[in-house]
Formats: sequence, C-alpha cells, structure tokens
Amino acid sequence: MKEAFEISGLWYLNIDQPQKATGTLSYTPQEGIILTLGSAVHNGRSDFGSFMTIPDDVDIILGETPNGGQITLCNCFATNQNFASETGTLTSTWRVNTAFLGIQKTDIAGLLFTKCIAEVSNLFEWLNQSGLSKKVLRDLRSPLDIHFEKPDAIDFAINDEVKGRIQFTYSYSAATSYSSTINFKHGAQLVIETHNSKELPYDALLGYNKQFIHWLTINTGKPCRMEKVNFYHPDHHYISQHRGRVDIPIDAYLRITDSPFTEPYSPDKFNLTYPSLGLHMPSLFTKWFGLYPELSIIIQILAENMARENSFSEFHFKDIVQALESYHRKRKNNHQMDKAAYSAMKNEILEQVQNEEYRAFIKEKLVFGNEPTLAKRLRELIDDPGVQALNALLGDKETFIKDVKNNRNYLTHYDESLKGKALPAKDLYWLSEKALALLFISVLLEIVPETDFWEKWLQTSQRWSHLLRE
Repeated sequence: MKEAFEISGLWYLNIDQPQKATGTLSYTPQEGIILTLGSAVHNGRSDFGSFMTIPDDVDIILGETPNGGQITLCNCFATNQNFASETGTLTSTWRVNTAFLGIQKTDIAGLLFTKCIAEVSNLFEWLNQSGLSKKVLRDLRSPLDIHFEKPDAIDFAINDEVKGRIQFTYSYSAATSYSSTINFKHGAQLVIETHNSKELPYDALLGYNKQFIHWLTINTGKPCRMEKVNFYHPDHHYISQHRGRVDIPIDAYLRITDSPFTEPYSPDKFNLTYPSLGLHMPSLFTKWFGLYPELSIIIQILAENMARENSFSEFHFKDIVQALESYHRKRKNNHQMDKAAYSAMKNEILEQVQNEEYRAFIKEKLVFGNEPTLAKRLRELIDDPGVQALNALLGDKETFIKDVKNNRNYLTHYDESLKGKALPAKDLYWLSEKALALLFISVLLEIVPETDFWEKWLQTSQRWSHLLRE
C-alpha cells in the first residue's frame, strides 16, 4: 500500500457494545497499520471498558469515523499498554493485519467478496503497452498531435474458481486558456474475479494477487508490490441516474512493512516483458496459476532472490540451494533405488544388527538413505536438455557442483574442517547467481518449454548475460 493515512474515531469489539474507545488508526508503508486507543466513552464517563479484559489478540475490532464511516480491523494484537496514574488515563497500541475502510463485519468469516482490483508496482511498465503516441515535431511551428487509445484489456483463465484480467486505466485534466500544463496519467490494474459472483474470503482473493506478484517479480527482477487494493461485493452498490448501477469499492490496507516505494523502472531493465514473451501470452498466466500451488515455496524463494538488489549474504545462497533441492525432489527421481528393493535391503541390514541401540541408530540413518545426494540432484537438473542454454554460464559442470556442495555444507554446519573449501564472499556471490539462474530456468521451462527461446534470451539477459563473457 502506497498512500499513508490517519483516521480518528471510536473503536469497539461488538456492534452492540456500549463501550467505545477513542483512538487513531494510522498507516504508513514503513510502519504498517497501527491502532492507538485512549480511554473509552461510556455514558459520558471515561472508562477503557472491555479493552482492559480482552486477550492480547482479537479477530475483529470495529471502528466508526465522525462522519459515519465504517471500518473493520482484522487479526489485531496488542503491543503496548500504559496507565498514567496521575491522570487516570489508559492507552494501548495495537498492530493490525488488515484494515477495511467502508464496511463493518463482526467476524472474519463474513468478509466475503466477489472481486478484487489491485494496482501493482511495475505492472504497467512490464506490459509496455501505453496506447499513447505523438507525431514527431520537425520544428516548433508544426502542430503537436498527441493521440491516445486505451489498449484492450487482457483476459486470462485461472481455474474453476476465479478468472483474471489486466485492465488499462487513464485520467487527464482538460486544457484551459489559463492553464500552463496538461496532466495525463495512464496505468494498469490487476483484476481477480470469481465466476458467477461466487463469494470468496478476502485472503483467498489476495492469495491470487500474491501469485501474480511473484510472477511479475521474477519477470522484472525488481521488487513488486500492491500499491492499492479494493474489494467488491454485489451488495455494495448504488444506483446513479446517469450511470445506472455503480459498485462501491471497499478500500483495504495490509500489514506490509517494506522499504519506501521507488519510481517505476524502465522496461529495458527487466528480465522479461509481456511483449518479449510474444505469442506465449496470455496463456502463460493460466499455466503459472496452475503451477504455483505445487511449487509455492520454491517460487517464493526464487522471487525474493530475483528482487534482491545491492544486497547479498550467505543466507541467500543457502535459500537458493534449498530451493534447488526441493525442486528436484518434486520434479525428478527422488529415489536412488526402487522403493521396494530399498526397503528389502534396509530390513536385511537391520536384521544383521543384534544390538538394539546400534539398530536404532542405523535405522534412523537409513530413513533418507535412498534419496540422492545434493551433487546427484544438481547433476540431474543440469543434464536436463532444456537447461543446456545455461552451459556457458555455469562453466565446468563438476566444478560448479563441487563448489555448491562444499559451500552449502560449510554454511550449514560451520565445520572448521570444511572452511578451506568455502569460497570468499565475492566468489560466493557469483556462485549464487549461477545457482539462481539454474533455478530460474528450471522453473520457467515449465511455462515456456522452448529451449531456443531461452538460449536467445540469455544472450541479452539483464542479470546474467555478462557471465557468459567471463
């Protein structure tokens, strides 16, 4: 969420509750959502009321503004309580997970919607379709001809529950005889909508947004986040004399604390753009949403490391290697022997051990004995025909595998005997970049399986093409 706000009002736990505490709800991208409560108002007397006796966390806190605005706060927990004995004033501070402005619901289960519209940073730039054009001026006496035609919306299937759309937006201020500027703004929004107006919990709709944002982050290689999000329900509307039925948006704010929002990036700084994926779009969206549930943790690690700029630590390397192991476990042969054959061999070994203590020790060691080693997993991933585009980037395969294995082992166990095999920070960074490229290609090949596409793309990749020349 990009826009900060501060709202004063009355706050309570139940619509029928007579005790309402005064307080202020505030939000900034850096601090998240904070509710600061003062003493309660009850029959004209100052009394903090039920906020004194409730647990440190509650599902719902309701609010109302002086002009009658309704607010629902979800998943709240108290972080601080102070009582000033000299004034008899009690104050408390609450962290809020999600705030809905424009609606009141007494339980989270009632927060059901049929549509969610989000503005996402870098989405418009990634699409690289503005609809704006102008004739080049040959000299200052020539008329300036600016033309805008809103691009068509991009519809895509997701599943039997919801569908997706990317819609383009614009706004402008008309020129006047006394105005020195003309303002024009265009952008794009992500729409997730249920089929047949089926109601879904708000966090389910946000989950689809999260999946799309991870796709966008991996494509751009930049931090992408929701700048604004609105929810919709058929019951929340009014009838306009001129426009007919008008849906009323419910503003939502999420407990997302992050670095300050940056200016949009230029498309030429991205790994991939919508036009560069060409004929594969928009069906790739459908493939992505189908793939995500199977590889969610792996995709999250990939997205976090793709968006990492000007920062690196050994933990990034360990996360990437863990994601490669997990990907192999899900997509390749996770057993060195046939399961039945391994079970028979394991039982035969255990039968030979008479000492109960030794048998228990060996049995524990054999639990994962049939799984491939890290080196075997990496080798099988690299030998995949689709990954051949990375051969020049990875360099000598066995050296790459050995370096990944040695550094992972040292950074996991910090065994002094392994320290001599560990790489210095600079070399570990470049090893991490190569491992990240392997993870990136392995996952994206499931969406775009054409090896030729990736071979050509790698030559001009913003992130990795320079490694081909080293």
